[in-house]
Amino acid sequence: MSLHISITHHKRNVDAQFDLESHESLAIVGPNASGKSTVLLGIAGLLKPDAGRITIDETTVFARGEGMTPINIPVHKRGISMLVQRPLLFPHMTVRANVEFGPRSIGLGRAEARKRAMFWLERADIAHLAERSSTDLSGGQSQRVALARALAVEPRLLLLDEPMAALDAQAVPAMRTLLAQVARERPTILVTHDLLDAVSLSTRAIVIENGRVSDEGPTERVLLAPRTSFGARLGGLNVLHGTVGSDEYILLDDGHKVTGRARGDLAVGEKAIAVFSPSAVLLVDESAVTSAQNKFTVEIDGIDQRDGRCRISAGGLLIDVTLATFVERGLAPGQKIHLHVKAMEVELHPV
Repeated sequence: MSLHISITHHKRNVDAQFDLESHESLAIVGPNASGKSTVLLGIAGLLKPDAGRITIDETTVFARGEGMTPINIPVHKRGISMLVQRPLLFPHMTVRANVEFGPRSIGLGRAEARKRAMFWLERADIAHLAERSSTDLSGGQSQRVALARALAVEPRLLLLDEPMAALDAQAVPAMRTLLAQVARERPTILVTHDLLDAVSLSTRAIVIENGRVSDEGPTERVLLAPRTSFGARLGGLNVLHGTVGSDEYILLDDGHKVTGRARGDLAVGEKAIAVFSPSAVLLVDESAVTSAQNKFTVEIDGIDQRDGRCRISAGGLLIDVTLATFVERGLAPGQKIHLHVKAMEVELHPV
């Protein structure tokens, strides 16, 4: 299976294009209202772009624009299944009947539809619920039924629009494991705001900002060595915007120099970002002497304790410290602190 998409939707300010190969699973990440779901709806046929082309396995399912013969293949003929936040089960049917509905809707006989339904209910570890009413399920169980129904039609492409956003925290790990298995078996496109979902369920990622693809590549690179502000924020990293001074440093708007290692071609005078981990930031005394080239004096804005550590937000930076350090220094909002960051910990990316 191969997918090529290049669409424009003026009302939603989307102008995006990318490809997906049969061996890939793709995560689409980006800020709210950036166009992620619009892209998914366009692929599924649930939203009609103003212009562009969508091709699946060299078959054009949508085409519209100058010089193109208009094409808009109906939703049910695209060979695509889509799972969204809500399971949307038929309330008057049993679990098995819900899953059988998919195969029956594409023309399979009753026996084959039941066979497929039970196969996917087994895969989803809910075969024991086959005869239960769909209204008598937990949130996690309902979403597993919805996934089984989506897969029972053997789609050539699976679309996932934040499928775990509405689940209780206890139900998420098992659902993520199941989706990871599925994503390894068939081409999948996932829209998510969750870093763990993106890393666990995709081999490649794209960042959509303001309706445009701003970054793409292997998931780990996009999220853990990001070239965009959003990618850095999603990965829990620090990102500072500035102007290239040389291939070794950028200048922030306030004139502060941030030194690091260039990742990509840095042209003097062009915009760039400096990216580094909160764990790379050293909390020091004002008089401390270290080998770090980057030094900041900032005021603490907030403190968040989690997993035996503290994450401090200060002056637009994130800093990770141990609880012991937090207690020893008596850290509190409003307090001025001094930070050092070694240049080898900072990556400079053109934007």
